[in-house]
Amino acid sequence: MNEHQKQDGGRTATPSSALPQTSHIGIPNIASGKYRFRLLAISLILATVLIEGLVLILLENNFNLRKKELIIEKKRPLSEIQSRMRDISSLGSRPLTELKAEVDRAAGKVMTLISQPDFPAILLEVTDASGVVLYRGEPPEVEAKRQRFNTWGNCLFSRNFEFTARGTISEGYEVWVHLVSWPDLPEVRQLVIEYRGYAVIFTLALLLVALLLYTGAIRPLARIAQALAIPGGDLPPVIPRPRHAVERAYNTLARGTRLSSVHFELSDSDGDGEGLQPAYDRDRQSFWASALEVIRQGMGYEMVIWIPVSHGGWKDHLLAPEGASAPDLDAPFGESGQSLRQITGQFESEGELILGARGDLAWCVGAVRRRDEKCGLLLGLFPVQGESPELAIPYFRALVRQIGLLLTRSLERQEALDRGRYEVSIDLSASMGHDLTNILATGKLELETLRTAFRRGIVEIPGEKRDMVHAALEGLRKTTVLLQEVVNVYRAFSFTREPQFEPVHLNHLILEVIELYRHSTSRQVAYELLPGCEEVVAEADPRLLKLVLFNLLANATQAIADRQSEHPQPPGRVEISCHRNPEWAILRVVDNGTGFQNPDGQRLEGVELQQVFHFDFTTKKRQGGLGLAWVRSIIVDIHQGKLHPSNRGDASGACMEVLLPLPVGRAS
Repeated sequence: MNEHQKQDGGRTATPSSALPQTSHIGIPNIASGKYRFRLLAISLILATVLIEGLVLILLENNFNLRKKELIIEKKRPLSEIQSRMRDISSLGSRPLTELKAEVDRAAGKVMTLISQPDFPAILLEVTDASGVVLYRGEPPEVEAKRQRFNTWGNCLFSRNFEFTARGTISEGYEVWVHLVSWPDLPEVRQLVIEYRGYAVIFTLALLLVALLLYTGAIRPLARIAQALAIPGGDLPPVIPRPRHAVERAYNTLARGTRLSSVHFELSDSDGDGEGLQPAYDRDRQSFWASALEVIRQGMGYEMVIWIPVSHGGWKDHLLAPEGASAPDLDAPFGESGQSLRQITGQFESEGELILGARGDLAWCVGAVRRRDEKCGLLLGLFPVQGESPELAIPYFRALVRQIGLLLTRSLERQEALDRGRYEVSIDLSASMGHDLTNILATGKLELETLRTAFRRGIVEIPGEKRDMVHAALEGLRKTTVLLQEVVNVYRAFSFTREPQFEPVHLNHLILEVIELYRHSTSRQVAYELLPGCEEVVAEADPRLLKLVLFNLLANATQAIADRQSEHPQPPGRVEISCHRNPEWAILRVVDNGTGFQNPDGQRLEGVELQQVFHFDFTTKKRQGGLGLAWVRSIIVDIHQGKLHPSNRGDASGACMEVLLPLPVGRAS
């Protein structure tokens, strides 16, 4: 195990110092950039107030113009004033003193009218042709009169209404009367209601527009600007509780960017030895510790957990980054009330997800597959942030598929490496088989020459030693024949390029290989074809099938030797049986050795058992060989058969089941 890792109740934790440095921002800091946000809000308020004020001023001016027209049209305020000044004769070009006296006399009659409490005039002026004021007069208590006539019932927003009516009283002379609102004019009251309605409608519309601008533009853009105000190289944060489509669109882009970054880091395999993908081939514990931290930081999750597959189900052994509390598999999960242990049985197809929520946090759980086999379960805990948890499903599904793709690529790299070694093994087998056959042929020729010399008397042996020498020569001949058979078995691997299929009686072949292997090993192991096995015929290359069975016996013998080094009893035993079903001829090899173990001495289960077919598979007590890798190549690739490795559940030892196709016409 990696020196940076520690074991705590079956849960692996990795210090952050051992993980790749990945930028992470979870929820954005809303305080950053708050002054720019406030400035935009204040600017919007000031603009709204300014527009509202300008429009109200325009409404007031337009209202006053229309009210003036109504007063002049309905009341004709100058008609009576002009009639009272008609007795002024033609003023002509009199001296100024006479002129003023005449005007004062005539204007006095008018001032009597203006001074009346119910007449809405506050000033009277008389001018000559050059604009010189000849008379100016005001009634008493002008301001009180102005306030009394300008009421809220006939004014719009202010009570300072005043207008000037001008009339001609003689050639070159004019009268100017300053008037205020006329009382009891129904048209004016109706006009007030109409314009106040305009003001209310415009004010509400302006407030609505300002609110829409604030909520639909200023606030979303301000929050997005705050979110993007991050140091260079950091990942964009997700805006919590988005209220607008623009914010939700930004969150989609931010999540997509984060997902792309996570994909890049997980798939980094540039050959420098630092990428996560090559790390999976070197040290899977370190890979998962780093990969889970990359996902947690990159996606802003609270926690990410990996549960490997075991026996087609999920292990209690959880992998999680340091500081993450692994969930209790038996605790209720989400709203369904089921536990994670119960829910895990629902994962039957790639990409199928289960979503659950707890308060402000939500769970997403997905089954990861490598090709067609389940590898493990990925769990992610993430903040809801005011959005529907359903939004996280596409991104979590992409993570599940990315992990599955990464594991598949690792398998493909291993298979490519195996194929290369496979080709080398074929060449080596052919070369060594040819060389050893030549050496053995030379040895057999020399041995036969010596035997002939003894027979013809060329070499004389004393009588008392003759039988002993002949027995030794016969034993040497049998050993040479046996050695040639063993060489032929391993040399058979070179025939994989051009296999020759024929019906093979498995029972006869098993007995032949058992006899051959029994003479080739010094281990005290019993090899037996179980009695009562039915006669089974398979479509196979007998030379390659001998190699398969020879390798299976060799691996079983080694496993028994490893077990006996610590536990001598019971005696070593390898049992072989064969039978058939409607589709396959089945050969089974069972031993009482150590079973299939990883380098730490732990028994392999589930998909982990497929490791035994890798060329570089190693155990704690012995280095990996080519035996089971050859077996897989011959059975699966050449014969289109199947291999089912397993550990015996009720005792020590392992079982290897070989499925071979039946001869054409014998399948039922």
